[in-house]
Amino acid sequence: MAEFNAKQARAKRPCPLWVDAFQRDTQHLQADEVGAYMLILMAMWTRETCDFPDDDSRLARISRVSVRLWKSRIGPIIREFLQAADGAIFSKRLREEATYVERHCKEQSNRKNGKKSRKPLKTNKPGVSTDMTTDDTADIPPDKPTQQPNNPTIEEKDKSSSSMAKAVLTYQDYLDAHPNPVESPFGEVAFDDLVKAGTDPAQIVAAANSYANKVRSFSNPDFIQQSDNFLDPERGKWRQHVSKPNEPTATIAEQKIYWASQIKAGKGFGLEKQMAQTLVAGGHVTEQELAAAAGYNG
Repeated sequence: MAEFNAKQARAKRPCPLWVDAFQRDTQHLQADEVGAYMLILMAMWTRETCDFPDDDSRLARISRVSVRLWKSRIGPIIREFLQAADGAIFSKRLREEATYVERHCKEQSNRKNGKKSRKPLKTNKPGVSTDMTTDDTADIPPDKPTQQPNNPTIEEKDKSSSSMAKAVLTYQDYLDAHPNPVESPFGEVAFDDLVKAGTDPAQIVAAANSYANKVRSFSNPDFIQQSDNFLDPERGKWRQHVSKPNEPTATIAEQKIYWASQIKAGKGFGLEKQMAQTLVAGGHVTEQELAAAAGYNG
């Protein structure tokens, strides 16, 4: 039996389009430029390599414009959205989507053949639009760490937070904690990028828990940011909900998470020597990262 070809299977799936992001990125384009961009993306999606030959004649043909128009106006604009390598052009974002869909195609094939696959993502609620936000209103102040029921003692909360910090948390754990989870390849990529950059997954999950606690009072669910947008590098709110060390409800474990993220980001202003030593001794940061953090003079 021939080996399952996930790329070939993906090429037969619908090409994903995140409307809000697409409109935001292309709002300066004319109608024929938007059409050409869409046609090229769809052409890339149908190819196993998820790219298209870097040839002006073929690009003009697939865009349904003349070669002269492609070279003079449309081509230079569309190329700003794409990257070129090995005689082909491709979209980085589209390839990320392709990787996600291919993985799910492979999982479906494995389940059909009786093979074990990882736990699939689940959506607890239907997605809602996040074009409307409350960035300029009630959502500006960072929320305090989520309170546990029955008013637990500091020692109990610290023990609970420490256990979570040591656990290997996943994107699924993040979705379970978020108040508006959506099944999104971009969200999973954003989560993985944060972890690869050194962010503790427990910190992300804790921020989602904190955000969930805050939005319980929201009367309009449209103001609740979706789980994928929550991690967006530009407009995501997750960092606003990371516990700050000067908050009276912040536990020792939460302070460690906060300061570790600050040090890894190159910031050490306000960090006390004792906490710095604790972070290094616990393996949260290295001595080199600590020495390179701006503002720390321990």
